[in-house]
Amino acid sequence: MISAPSAQFLADGARVDGSTNPAILKLAGVGSHGRWHQNCQRDLVRNFLGDHDATQPPAYKVRVPAKDNSRPNEAAMTPWVSILLPHQLFAWVSSEFPDVLKTGTDNGNLQEFWARAEASGDPQLHNHPMKLRADWRDKAVPLVLYGDGGRFARKDSMEIASVAFLLSRLPTWACKMVVAAWAKSAEWGDETWDALWAVLAWSLKC
Repeated sequence: MISAPSAQFLADGARVDGSTNPAILKLAGVGSHGRWHQNCQRDLVRNFLGDHDATQPPAYKVRVPAKDNSRPNEAAMTPWVSILLPHQLFAWVSSEFPDVLKTGTDNGNLQEFWARAEASGDPQLHNHPMKLRADWRDKAVPLVLYGDGGRFARKDSMEIASVAFLLSRLPTWACKMVVAAWAKSAEWGDETWDALWAVLAWSLKC
């Protein structure tokens, strides 16, 4: 598996070598022929996957307080933001990628994991709602929720919330799923992520 910019680079190399295959030439042209790497993924999806709405879970729209850096003295904006609700994302992965879900169940061996967790006296298991089901040790799939950050553009960074299957041994790109992201420079103090976390917490309770 390679990134979209890498795919564009290889296709462009094939074009330079003389390939006239229409699909190769089309792939070489994504991201304005590689000049805008950040657009390669978008163009690849548009050019090769057609109507891709069915290939991703539904996005949820929420308004959040945000900063407009071109107007630093103005009050907070409240733009609509798209996030992925963890409970819908989980259902979508379960339906569309059952083999990925299977890695999150340790290939169906959840009982051993939960037996160890109970034996450890983990306080998070005390009166947990999942235990109301008689078969919870066979059905409850442990997830990880975490935040991370990364450089974005030259003078900015992105803050990202993701969910992942705790037991999965798949590579990061295959088992860790972004649910929300925001540019740090556009945050309105803590209020931006407070609004995002409120929706994510509601989804997780589902």
